Amino acid sequence: MRAQLQALNALILARATPAEVAAAANNAQSAVISSSSSNSNSVNSICQSADGSYNQSQMQDVLNKLIQALRR
Repeated sequence: MRAQLQALNALILARATPAEVAAAANNAQSAVISSSSSNSNSVNSICQSADGSYNQSQMQDVLNKLIQALRR
């Protein structure tokens, strides 16, 4: 019985504390956030013509700025 309790105590002590789990989650989240900017690198600038009712150059400028902002 004593050996079982000692083994159980050893398992409890080997587990991560809530603070350690939270720190690991924060580190993982930071890693994901820091690399998420590169997700838009495969999106090319808009080089297609727009519908005639829109000002094509204005629409392309806005979309290109948006794509550039996503890369930051």
